[in-house]
Amino acid sequence: MTATRKRKVSRKVKAPPRKPIEWRRHLRFMLVVISVPAIAYAALFVYQEVAERMQLPITEVIVDAPSKQLDSDAIKQAVAPAIADGFLSVDVHEVQQRVLEVPWIAVASVRRIWPGTLVIRVEQHRPKIRWGATKLISLKGVLYEPPDMLDYMHFARLNGDDTYHTLVYQKYQELGKRFKLYGEIESLSRSSRGGWSMILDSGLAIVLGSSEVDARVDRTLRFMRHFSDQLASLSRIDARYSNGVAVELDLQDYEQNISEETTS
Repeated sequence: MTATRKRKVSRKVKAPPRKPIEWRRHLRFMLVVISVPAIAYAALFVYQEVAERMQLPITEVIVDAPSKQLDSDAIKQAVAPAIADGFLSVDVHEVQQRVLEVPWIAVASVRRIWPGTLVIRVEQHRPKIRWGATKLISLKGVLYEPPDMLDYMHFARLNGDDTYHTLVYQKYQELGKRFKLYGEIESLSRSSRGGWSMILDSGLAIVLGSSEVDARVDRTLRFMRHFSDQLASLSRIDARYSNGVAVELDLQDYEQNISEETTS
């Protein structure tokens, strides 16, 4: 009996292939790990730097204006509360609004100059005429109160309720044209009842009242044309009559004229 021998066949088992190391993914991960703290540190640094710079104080306030007659201290005082937070924190618009609240300022602009200067450029109202004892009306008809009235005492003066300053100013312009032949209007007043009266630079007072003012102006001008030679002897013309005017003599001037006629 022949024994059948089975041959053992040896087979080599191949090892599974090694996966390549994904260097790119690991590199990206390492970069992220490194970058996050770096970015956070940089952000913190920038924040601290900006915060410090925002706290930089405004060290100088320059008030620039075409006119030399300017109360710059009043403007600096007005903006002081708005610039306390620092150079970068200051609200330029708020500063501008505070400057415009100064009564005699018409136009204002504000700009910053690094590292701590604030430049405020202003234009003042241009005065045209006095209003009452303490105020002025500008060329554009704006009523405002200047820091000082001494420089404007030679201006003509208007009087009345502040509410009617535009109406009185317009009336001044209108009557100024009509009475120009007899001098400039030195003062024009509107009473609480709406009555008008004025004084010419010659000293002649003219009372027009509150009703039929245009007709009374016409009547007054007719009288002044007819008696132009005697106007210097008058102190007052009252036109509050339906068919004429009443006049008052300037006694001092009248007595002087009588004296001159007597001695001639």
